[in-house]
Amino acid sequence: MFLTHAAYALGYFAKVRNQLEQENPNAFKDFVNTLGHFKSSTNSITELYKKMESILGSYPDLMDEFVLFLSPEVAAQCGLQFQHFLYVRMRDFFTKLKVPFDIYRHCLI
Repeated sequence: MFLTHAAYALGYFAKVRNQLEQENPNAFKDFVNTLGHFKSSTNSITELYKKMESILGSYPDLMDEFVLFLSPEVAAQCGLQFQHFLYVRMRDFFTKLKVPFDIYRHCLI
């Protein structure tokens, strides 16, 4: 499970980098600096979300995906409880769908 989450996080980071480096390099630097300086003992996850919202606010697709990194409790504190629930359910569905697809790929061709 950890590898799946790590792969998802790396994929998200690559997506942010690909989109922001070309369109808004300063926003990408802010994104990296914010993540690099975040320490859960001194900052709340809610504060991190608000900082990301100010950095990625004009990129709704990236903000939507960032919601998946929040816990259900933090998502509720940010007013995103239902959105978080939907995204987690969709991610779980596609993860479950991937296993049969990998096994039965030859049937689809």
